[in-house]
Amino acid sequence: MEAESGFGKSTLIRAFKWVLVDDSGYNDSEIINHDVVEQLAVGESASVSVEVSLDYRNSTYVFRKTQKFNKTNSRLMSDKAFLTLRIKDEDGTTQPEKTDNDARKFAREIIPQDLFDYFFLEGESLNKVGKQIAKSKGGNNSFSKAVKGLLGFTFLYNAQKHLNQIHGDYQEEIKKNSDDDNYKTLISRNQEIDKQLSDIDERIPQLEEEKDKFDDLFESTEQKVSLYKDVEEKQIQVTSIEADLRSLTKDINDLKKNIFEGFSKDGLFYFSLPLISKANEILKNSHSIEKSIPGLDAKAINAILEKGECICGHKFQNGDDAYNHLKELLKFIPPTSVGTDIVEFQGQIKHYTDLAERFKSEFDSSRRKLHDKLDTYNEKNDKLQKLNEEIRASGNLDVKKLKDTSREYQDKIYEIGVELRSEKVKKDELLAEKKSLEVKIKNSSINNAKVQKLINYDKFAVRLKESLEEFCDQREQDKKSQLEQALNEIFNKFYDNKNGVKLSLDPDYCLIIKDQAGNTKETFASGGQEVVLALAFIGAVVKLNGENSKGTYQSEADNKEVYPLVMDAPVSNFGEKQYVSFCENMPSLTNQMIIFVNDIGASKLREKLTGLIGQSYEIKQLSTWQSRITKEA
Repeated sequence: MEAESGFGKSTLIRAFKWVLVDDSGYNDSEIINHDVVEQLAVGESASVSVEVSLDYRNSTYVFRKTQKFNKTNSRLMSDKAFLTLRIKDEDGTTQPEKTDNDARKFAREIIPQDLFDYFFLEGESLNKVGKQIAKSKGGNNSFSKAVKGLLGFTFLYNAQKHLNQIHGDYQEEIKKNSDDDNYKTLISRNQEIDKQLSDIDERIPQLEEEKDKFDDLFESTEQKVSLYKDVEEKQIQVTSIEADLRSLTKDINDLKKNIFEGFSKDGLFYFSLPLISKANEILKNSHSIEKSIPGLDAKAINAILEKGECICGHKFQNGDDAYNHLKELLKFIPPTSVGTDIVEFQGQIKHYTDLAERFKSEFDSSRRKLHDKLDTYNEKNDKLQKLNEEIRASGNLDVKKLKDTSREYQDKIYEIGVELRSEKVKKDELLAEKKSLEVKIKNSSINNAKVQKLINYDKFAVRLKESLEEFCDQREQDKKSQLEQALNEIFNKFYDNKNGVKLSLDPDYCLIIKDQAGNTKETFASGGQEVVLALAFIGAVVKLNGENSKGTYQSEADNKEVYPLVMDAPVSNFGEKQYVSFCENMPSLTNQMIIFVNDIGASKLREKLTGLIGQSYEIKQLSTWQSRITKEA
């Protein structure tokens, strides 16, 4: 299946998951195509459906899942998804259609639900599986349980549980029929311990799964924090610059306010300076001050002219020199003496000039400060815009929030660890008490024949359970040894094992990696090795499952497991040698692979898988929300 990134490869893998394990990894609103939603009118509806056809045990199983979506005024509403199953037997007979729960039951039978993600690997999940296994995280409770089920141990463990229930039932009957109070007390306490142990055995796997989950979340969050460390530094700069801009904005507004207030108060004096200077010059040049007589106004001059006699007693007439001189003087003497006004004006010039100079000095200083602040603001704002663009280009991730989330995960891991240790200590204490109680119960003398018979039955059930446990332990150990052998064989075929790396499994199917000297390694260093490890582990599990279902292989053709492997870009981290190993070895592990690759990967696979490719397809993108799968000739 050839497709570029973003064309819909992961969508196809998630479609398998939506049908077969009832989980797509999408929210309901993300399942329906965006373009379809946009074209729906209010009141209209559209349905999403996926059909998966599987050949299994000589029959064809066709699963079809449908979900209807309705567009309302406010939002898109979804109905409950509905699953159906049609089974066509080998002779062509079609069984009655199965729906919902019945259909899901068949899906769980065909595909191991807990191991689905190991057979349908999307995106970087192959690397993730390899990392988990390499770091001994593959053996969480659900994983361990799924592997045991896949290897054929489930019915044995169920038998143990059933015998344990029978043991409990006998204990209850013994307690009811016994007339020995001390014996009844021992039985009651033993039952209480069984109940507590059962609760602990249920709680411990839950806590381990929770811890695994938060370990993964913490690790992935820390990886993002590390990956986006430069973004964090930029976000810190952004926070600092934003604080500076807020402070600068306040300073700029304060300066503008001061400038406007100063201008309103003293700006007139500044703009009057040229006029004052010019007026003073004109007055000086016109000799107006010398020609006027301080304290003498036009009214006094007119009185002298009417009288025809000067205040000195000199007589004059209209037209003579004295009369004309007084007439000329009137030009320079207004109703209020200009000379007095001029003298007063000259006295005020210095005061006005001082006010104007002070205003100019303060205005120039404030203006310079304002320009400096504006320049600084613009520089910081430009830097802020650039930083924000760089942060957006990196995915707009809030690293501070991410760090807070990481700390929350760390706290949760600690809390779970404390509870887990407490539960295990409590379990050990209860087991020790139970062992002591059972000795006391066994040594108790019972005269009641019926009770004695029940005790004998109970002992038989306990012995049968213990024998079955011993058988299961041995059988599982044998299978685990076979799994380890297959794991190392496949790993060595894929990986040039010059360092003599040896792989083994602990009781919970966690992987233990040892070097040639027998030293335990934490993990592999390269992504390619981790992918090889994931493929080897998955290949070993499906190979042994095939042996479990068929007994022993009769031919090379039988050496192929019925489970398909669906992988997205499994060889993207491989070198040429590992590429060749993949193409040589993977077809021997399963009879069907669906591989999603880009155009370069497709070209390589065609070259190296000549004669093994059943069908090729290409995903072509028609628009952002629409792709088309075309079958190649």
